[in-house]
Amino acid sequence: MNIHNYLSWNESLISYFLTGIPQGSTIYLTIDEDLIDFIGKNFLHLDHDINTLDHFRCSVIDTIIEDEKVNLKNIQGLNPQGKPKCLAFLSLSVLAAFQMSEDDQEEISEKDYFTRLKSLLGLSGEGRPNGMRFGSQSEEILWLEWNRWLLKQGFQPTAYKGTGPQKFIKYPKQ
Repeated sequence: MNIHNYLSWNESLISYFLTGIPQGSTIYLTIDEDLIDFIGKNFLHLDHDINTLDHFRCSVIDTIIEDEKVNLKNIQGLNPQGKPKCLAFLSLSVLAAFQMSEDDQEEISEKDYFTRLKSLLGLSGEGRPNGMRFGSQSEEILWLEWNRWLLKQGFQPTAYKGTGPQKFIKYPKQ
C-alpha cells in the first residue's frame, strides 16, 4: 500500500476546498474530471503528460483496495496535522455520482451509483463493493467525520443523510 500519493491528493483537495474561504461558509464537495486535472497540475504539480484522473484513482485504489475488497479503515481518523484522511475517497465517491449523471449509457441507471464507483475503483460485479457494507464499516462514518471536522473548523457541511441513492448528496434544508 502506497498511502503517500493518497495523502498528497487528500491534502490538496482539502487545500482546494478551504483555502481562502471565510469561516461560516458552506462547503460544497463538487468534483469532476476537470477539477481533478486542475488539482493534479496546480496543487500536486504533476507533469502535463500524466493522466491526473488515473493518478488520483490509483492513489485511492492503492490505499483502500485489498484482495478485491474495500478497506476504509486506512482512511478513518485524522492525520498528524489534525485533518481528516477521508476526503480523497469521498471525492472519488462524488466523482462517481457526477459521472453517473453525465453518463449517456442506458445500461447504467441513475440509481446504480455503485456500478460507477466500482468502475472507478477497478472492481467488477454488481451492488455494493465487497467490504463496503451498511453500518460501522461503511462510507457513512467517513461522511460524518468530514462533517464534524468542517464544523470544528467553522464551516458548514452540505452532506446530509438522505435515503437510497441520494445518501449524503443532499443539500441542507433551507
